[in-house]
Amino acid sequence: MGKEEAEKIGLESERLLYRPWRDEDKDMLFEEAKDEEVGPRAGWKSHKSPEDSLIVIRNILSEDNTFAIILKDTGKIIGSIGLFPSTVKELSMGEKDLEVGYWIGRGYWGNGYAPEAVRTLLSFAFLNLGAERVWCGAFEGNRNSMRVQEKCNFTFSHTEKAHIAPLDEDKIVHFRVLEKKEWESLQGKNS
Repeated sequence: MGKEEAEKIGLESERLLYRPWRDEDKDMLFEEAKDEEVGPRAGWKSHKSPEDSLIVIRNILSEDNTFAIILKDTGKIIGSIGLFPSTVKELSMGEKDLEVGYWIGRGYWGNGYAPEAVRTLLSFAFLNLGAERVWCGAFEGNRNSMRVQEKCNFTFSHTEKAHIAPLDEDKIVHFRVLEKKEWESLQGKNS
């Protein structure tokens, strides 16, 4: 789905808005992405300047189905979330499988924003993009991300070693998956 279509859909959840990234977001992105505790947990190097953040917006965050996570009450960008075909070579994904990736700025950890955002993107993946399964990975030791996946009903699939190019490191990644039929059955229970 392109940027214009995503803007028209107007993705939102109880406390959050989701929209495609814009060049003018570079300063807010930099404020969260410069934190040394954030980037490496998500597989990228911390940003060194607003210009770094602008390059990331243009070259990475401008991909379809990648969104800034924005607090409704303040308009502040607190993170990013996106759906994409997996870049992990060992992960054998089907044609209708997607992977969700997300991060939240450290000052907003522990408020339930990540699970809220992931649940919103799961609905988007299954209802708007026709996904049959959504995968999610977490690096060994990233307990916060693993907990988000558990809260969103992902089930453990497997563990593998992957080379994370932006960090130039090999990391252990634990993968979980959520099937559309499981997600649909949970929707009835959560009503």
